[in-house]
Amino acid sequence: MQHLLPRAPGRAATFLRAVTLGVMLPLLASGRAVQAQATVSTQATTSIASTIRLGELYAQVQRDNPKVTASQALVRAARARVPGASRPPDPQLQLGFMNYELPSLVPMEAIGMTQLQLMQMVPLGGKLALAGRVADARASATGERAHDVLWALRSQTAM
Repeated sequence: MQHLLPRAPGRAATFLRAVTLGVMLPLLASGRAVQAQATVSTQATTSIASTIRLGELYAQVQRDNPKVTASQALVRAARARVPGASRPPDPQLQLGFMNYELPSLVPMEAIGMTQLQLMQMVPLGGKLALAGRVADARASATGERAHDVLWALRSQTAM
C-alpha cells in the first residue's frame, strides 16, 4: 500500500500517508467482507429457495409472530363485548346507615335512619340497539386492524 503513496519529504507526507492508510485499509477490508458475504448469501439463497416456499413462510409467520397473536386476541376481546353492549345496565342495591352514634352504632333520635335502595337505569328507546351496533362496528374495525398487521408481516416476509 505504501508504494502507491507519493514519497514527499517532511511531516506533511507522513500525515498524508497516515490519513490515507486510515481511510483505505478499512474500505479494502470491508470490501473483502462484503464480497465474501455476497458469495455465502448467494449459496445459501440457492439452497434455501429449493426447499422453502413463500406460502410456508407466511404460515410460519402467522403461527409464530407475537404481533399476530396479540391482534387476534384483541379481535376476540372486541367480539366478546358486542352482546353485553346491547343489554340494559345491571340493577344496583344499596344499604345505607345515616346519623348513627358511635361507638354504640345506635340511630340518633329523630334523624337517624337505615336506608335500602334498589335502582335500575332505564335506557331511552333505541339506545341499546345503537350501543350494540357501535360495539359491532368497533369489533369489525379491530378485525381489519388485525388483517393489516398480518399483511404488513406478509410483505416484510416477502421482502
